[in-house]
Amino acid sequence: MGFEELRIRLIEHLRGCQCAEDAQDLLADANLMLRSSQLAEGAQRMFWRTLGRDLDVIAKDLPLLLGEGAAAHLSVVLPVAQQLVAQYGDGSPLRFNASE
Repeated sequence: MGFEELRIRLIEHLRGCQCAEDAQDLLADANLMLRSSQLAEGAQRMFWRTLGRDLDVIAKDLPLLLGEGAAAHLSVVLPVAQQLVAQYGDGSPLRFNASE
């Protein structure tokens, strides 16, 4: 599976996340998969940064892309995903605490 396909799948799965913890688990699994691969660290960071830009575009256009109901649901999950993706892209995969 290529980077683009993986990014698309992650975005699709993020849309199905019911809570921030689901997004956290999904992205942690993706990070584990990337770290287990033979990809260079720079390529992994590039993947996360590109996914982060994708999520920024989605966040900006959320109501237009999904309608109000789905947008409201995803607006809870998306900030968590954006924060984690930024951390992974910087090489510092810290866990997000949803209670903060």
